Amino acid sequence: RGGVGVDNIDVKYAEENGIAVRNTPGASSQSVAELAMGHMFACTRYISIAGHTMREGKWEKKPRQGHRAAGQDSGIIGFGRIGQHLGVMAKAIGMNVVAYSTTRRPEVEAKFGIPYVTLEELLAQSDFISSTLPLPPGAPLINADTIAKMKDGVVIINTSRGANVDEDACWPLWS
Repeated sequence: RGGVGVDNIDVKYAEENGIAVRNTPGASSQSVAELAMGHMFACTRYISIAGHTMREGKWEKKPRQGHRAAGQDSGIIGFGRIGQHLGVMAKAIGMNVVAYSTTRRPEVEAKFGIPYVTLEELLAQSDFISSTLPLPPGAPLINADTIAKMKDGVVIINTSRGANVDEDACWPLWS
């Protein structure tokens, strides 16, 4: 399994059939963090829609001006390898970065200069929220309750498991 975790593989079935299951937890961390950063740029600068409308012969510069990522507040949920790479990139372009993790590691906080906050604080203050954690038990992490605690206009970037986001709860944000 290329990537982090094996929670999307029926490991028991594979092993019962003589198939060894392994993953490569560090192999894709930088790439996934870059993907998340790319999504942030795409959202702040309207890259996708601007490219689409330009191919239609429209020049919609004014409504697609966007805004700078620098100075925005970025919250990273899950501060393992991927979250740490993303935090370094976000700080490098001038974003204000905070992290939430169920396991607070002061040495990691000090190493990257990225403070840990509670989930509620992260949800309330972030302009961008990136989910980079494994699938937790229970309800999706991003659901109607957590969305209600977020700023208006927040951008949610999910590079973790799809089930971490309740898409039905997000739908009103997108329409």
